[in-house]
Amino acid sequence: MKFRAVNFLLFLLFFTCGLQAQNVEQEDKVSRREVPNYVGLVNDFAEVLDNSSRQNLEQKLRNYEDSTSTQIVIVIEKSLEGRAQFERSMDFARGWKMGSKENNNGVLIYLAMDERKISIRNSNEVMGRLTGSETEAIIREIMAPEMRNGNIYGALDKATDAVILAIAGQFHPGKKKGKDLVPGWVFFLIVFLVISIIGFINNRRFGRGYRGGGAFWFPGSWGGGSWGGGGFGGGGGGSGWGGMGGGGGFDGGGADGGW
Repeated sequence: MKFRAVNFLLFLLFFTCGLQAQNVEQEDKVSRREVPNYVGLVNDFAEVLDNSSRQNLEQKLRNYEDSTSTQIVIVIEKSLEGRAQFERSMDFARGWKMGSKENNNGVLIYLAMDERKISIRNSNEVMGRLTGSETEAIIREIMAPEMRNGNIYGALDKATDAVILAIAGQFHPGKKKGKDLVPGWVFFLIVFLVISIIGFINNRRFGRGYRGGGAFWFPGSWGGGSWGGGGFGGGGGGSGWGGMGGGGGFDGGGADGGW
């Protein structure tokens, strides 16, 4: 009886796994059919960019691809039409197979206008240089403020610059400033006073009085950090463009947000 029960449970397990795999495959095929064909590196299906803005972005991204082989792709849709933000951005990333075949080095910047959503998806090869925290900062600190002001081109132009800098290791997200943070000199002064008071009390306790001349020990050294900014020089590109379809390696890396 135990042997039959085990066989029956194994049968149910494999049967269920088979159904799930079939459903995933069917959903993937449906998802791929719903992704439109790309028209370039800038795909404004919502028609919110004027021709000059679209061409400027297209040329910048092609120049960057020519000099690095990394593809940064922009997709703008009017609506998610009930789809999840993450899943829809993954539809494009996997469906179009952005990046080169040798390196799988693609990045997607996705906008859904009606829902006011932003997604950035990066491939596995890029993920080590364009991290999740950096993509989140690009959405929150750069894109969202511009989108709230109605500056779609500015949001995309600054975001692509930030992505390029991040891949080059030169993007430094801004730190959140709290109103109640204690300045460094105040902390230093407090430590100095506490140590002085403790020393005075100890001297009085042992009846020696406070005569001065004692030495105070301060842990560590107070050093300053430095950081450098960097620019991006786009290489010259030819008139032709090889298109997409050879890359891949998108496993969900990146970030999602909105404005």
